[in-house]
Amino acid sequence: MSIPLARRMIEDITFVPVEENRCILRWQVHLDTAAILRPVQERLVSKTFAPMFDHFAAGLASYAELVVSHRQP
Repeated sequence: MSIPLARRMIEDITFVPVEENRCILRWQVHLDTAAILRPVQERLVSKTFAPMFDHFAAGLASYAELVVSHRQP
């Protein structure tokens, strides 16, 4: 048997330009935790979801840097 971690999850990803070839990635995640997990929600988010999204964001940044570095002038 598996227990879903969340009933709903919405991601809002925004790229904010800073200067040429640079931006800030703002990744907001809105989570409706499953009722059975609400007592441990803070720990679940900090130990499971936060590192997962940090890893995803780092991978996206690496990919973007690679694409920019191979772009033709």
